[in-house]
Amino acid sequence: MCGLMSILAGRRWNSTLTIGHWHSWKKDGLDIQDIVWPGHSHVPPENGPDKFHLKVAFLEEPPFISIVPPDPVSGRYPVSHGVPCRVGNHVPLNGETDPGLFPARNVTQCCSGFCIDLLEKFSDDLGFTYELIRVDDPKYGTHQNGRWNGLMGALANRRVDMVMTSLTVNAEREHVADFKIPFMEAGIAILVAKRTGIISPTAFLVRCCFSVGPHRAVRYGILASRRRRCHSSIAALAIFLFKWLSPSGYNMQASVNIDCPKGFTSRFISNVWATFAVVFLAIYTANLAANMITREEFYDLSGVEDPRLMSPKSHEPPFRFGTVSNTHTEATILRHYKEMHYHMRNYNLNEIRAGIKAVKRG
Repeated sequence: MCGLMSILAGRRWNSTLTIGHWHSWKKDGLDIQDIVWPGHSHVPPENGPDKFHLKVAFLEEPPFISIVPPDPVSGRYPVSHGVPCRVGNHVPLNGETDPGLFPARNVTQCCSGFCIDLLEKFSDDLGFTYELIRVDDPKYGTHQNGRWNGLMGALANRRVDMVMTSLTVNAEREHVADFKIPFMEAGIAILVAKRTGIISPTAFLVRCCFSVGPHRAVRYGILASRRRRCHSSIAALAIFLFKWLSPSGYNMQASVNIDCPKGFTSRFISNVWATFAVVFLAIYTANLAANMITREEFYDLSGVEDPRLMSPKSHEPPFRFGTVSNTHTEATILRHYKEMHYHMRNYNLNEIRAGIKAVKRG
């Protein structure tokens, strides 16, 4: 038989209390006593707190967590499934940076998203209350100069009880915080802008560019100066073929009747000429359609070790890229690709939305 003991913390010393026994020879050998509340009562005291209250820190990142300000007239929240959350007055919402939007140090906003739905479900199932607080240091958290910042700093310094947001799990963070099972597996993604090509007003001349004629004339002129005799013979033969074998040439420079030719030779040459015109028109139309189609242009990067990322200054102009500051991605690049991090630190931003806007602007 084994006894189950509970340690009771006291002001000066700790004491123990037997709360049950375990009998190995019995089928149901575990015997645990009921909970004894203060005053040796088996009933919990009245008007006492029956739920835990937790401080939950977060950072907005749609669609996991989104912040929506209330309506300035009615004061109601436009999101029906949102919960109140405290946000500092210096925090920009929806790209706004005007400090006059938030008159108080902490204002109440509406938070919604996938993480909020999970938190509501946990609150109902586990029986706890919570308050959502956006950290004053809007960073996910990295270990710098011997201390943590951002969300991890608030959690490591016990200013909050838990963090609910899109947070990457790594070995450094696991030393100071416990992570639950991830609800989504994700890796490092590279975001590039997709730019649709603009059709030029002179696109129909792409196959008849103005520089083609002078270029060919200069090229043929240089060749003719070198091989004048050979090219003179070729030019004479070309003039004969195009002049005397044309439909009007077979009529010996005479005027061409508007009636259809009656001779076999004239009909044959007319058909050949018409066929050539149809084929030429079809080829030109196909090439024109191919050049008039808008094309999407983007940087086809092969990965983190792409030459444009590894050696950005070898290109003209230098390739510009960055990431979100104080994140696991930046820490990983700093650890394994120091030269890349030295170049990209001038382009790093504080949040994902700002990075997406910067990529779209180019």
